[in-house]
Amino acid sequence: MSFSSAISGLNAAANDISVISNNIANANTTGFKESVAQFADVYSNNFQGANANTGGTIQPGNGVSVVQDTQQFTQGSAQTTGNNLDMAINGNSFFTLAPNPAQPSSVVYSRAGSFQVNSTGMITNTQGQALMAYKPNDPTSAAAGFSTGAMSTLSVPSGTGLPKATTTVGLSVNLNASSPPPTTVPFNPLDPSSYTSETSTTIYDSLGQAHNMTTYYVAQGADPTTANQTDWATYNFMTDNPAAPQALTSASANSGITAGGIPQNNPTLFSTPLVTNTATAATDTTNSSAAATAAIAYTPALATTALNQSLTAQASTAAAAASAAKVVASTTTPAALVTAAALAQTTAATAASSAAAYAAAAALVTNAVTATTASTAATAAATAAATASAAATAYNTALTAAAPTFAYTAGVMQTFNSTGQLTSPPTATVSWTPTGSATPISATMNFAGTTQIASAFNVSSSSQNGTVAGTLTGVSVDSKGVISANYSNGSSTALGQVALATFNNPQGLSQLGGSNWGQSSASGAPIPGAAGSGQFGTIQSGAVEQSNVNLSEQLVDLITAQQAYQANSQSISAQNKMVETIMNAFR
Repeated sequence: MSFSSAISGLNAAANDISVISNNIANANTTGFKESVAQFADVYSNNFQGANANTGGTIQPGNGVSVVQDTQQFTQGSAQTTGNNLDMAINGNSFFTLAPNPAQPSSVVYSRAGSFQVNSTGMITNTQGQALMAYKPNDPTSAAAGFSTGAMSTLSVPSGTGLPKATTTVGLSVNLNASSPPPTTVPFNPLDPSSYTSETSTTIYDSLGQAHNMTTYYVAQGADPTTANQTDWATYNFMTDNPAAPQALTSASANSGITAGGIPQNNPTLFSTPLVTNTATAATDTTNSSAAATAAIAYTPALATTALNQSLTAQASTAAAAASAAKVVASTTTPAALVTAAALAQTTAATAASSAAAYAAAAALVTNAVTATTASTAATAAATAAATASAAATAYNTALTAAAPTFAYTAGVMQTFNSTGQLTSPPTATVSWTPTGSATPISATMNFAGTTQIASAFNVSSSSQNGTVAGTLTGVSVDSKGVISANYSNGSSTALGQVALATFNNPQGLSQLGGSNWGQSSASGAPIPGAAGSGQFGTIQSGAVEQSNVNLSEQLVDLITAQQAYQANSQSISAQNKMVETIMNAFR
């Protein structure tokens, strides 16, 4: 007779009661996981024989043993706290914590997600253990990813959020297709009659200083050398001082824009055709004059050639005079260039007039007398053409010198199709150097959504990505565990991504107390990862995971365990009486 079976039953029931009591005690412990006592029966290896009738063995057993107290990693309920740094894991995985922040290589694991910022700015739990995280590849953009190969502690900066210079501008407008070209040319930001519409956007330099960028829209078609009515010239100016706007350098795929009739992509502007055509006219009229002087009778073919040459000279010099007049009219063009343009204008007008007289005479040539008259006119036209050519060359030289400071070459030509949709360019780059120590601004303008229909001008969207300096307003955590510092200027900085870990056998983790677990040979090595990827759970900010203990179930289990304990006690009492009976038999 043995008391061992009953005693093992008492021990097992006592262990069960201890486990259940521990579960009940931690029913309100954040991140706690309940345990269940696991038992196994015990039999002796010494067989006592077999039953002749049944063939079975006679083996009553030696009681029960406690195999292990198994942790149950079922999901606990999330309890909201209102603290953004509190985190609950929905699904598998554990937080990675450094008990000693000075030695972050030694870590423990936990499901308790109550975190705060300590006196040094480090994110820790209530026990002072530092939360481990992955460093961002680019703090300004969480999309750049995180270095999951290396963990570190995480600190919240207390300083000012740095400003960000504007690098992109989105501007979508509707340009009224019914708008006529401006009555005043060339374009002048100080003269509303020289542009059709305008809108302003606030952009920022590298120091966070705000600047007002005004975009002017000019309907085309006023000058026969410019684009047709479906094109709009756009100009960008800094108008911090409205009385002294500063032009931005603009570039796009179709940089050939007309600024008041002056092509942007040609530093010699209209001088090249003027020089070429007036020189040709001078040559042609000189040759015709020489022929007439030599008393060579005009043939019909020669008369036709002379007429065509004179008309060409008249047209080219007249166009040059008109273009030069626009430069002369500009109030911001350098003085030397205005003077040269004025001379080109007057001499081109004279050459045009002389060419017209020559053309009239050439049209009447039928004999030597009319040929002599035409020859005289040709000589005068040739002289005037040569003078105009020289003036155009001088203007060309002056313009080349003034081109770097010419105020109205900063623009982009926007082209639309027959349905009013923008065909080109989709984007353009604008550049400007602010005064002071700020670095030059270079921003990409996106015109997506811009239309040209017969409706009033309106701005459908306007945006830019620059910011002023800001103060820290809070910290946020997204479902992937990305912790970001948010600033009053609307910007945010990715501080890191919460480092999570899973194990092949979580039940094998060593319980360390303080809602912590440690790696063991039974659990296997930790598998690091990030929330929301693969087998890793997601993060719920502003909440903590409650204990997964169900009190009702635990109380029922406690009653069962208590009954088992009492039953084993009765078994000992019964065996004790049997022993007493035997002992009394021998007295």
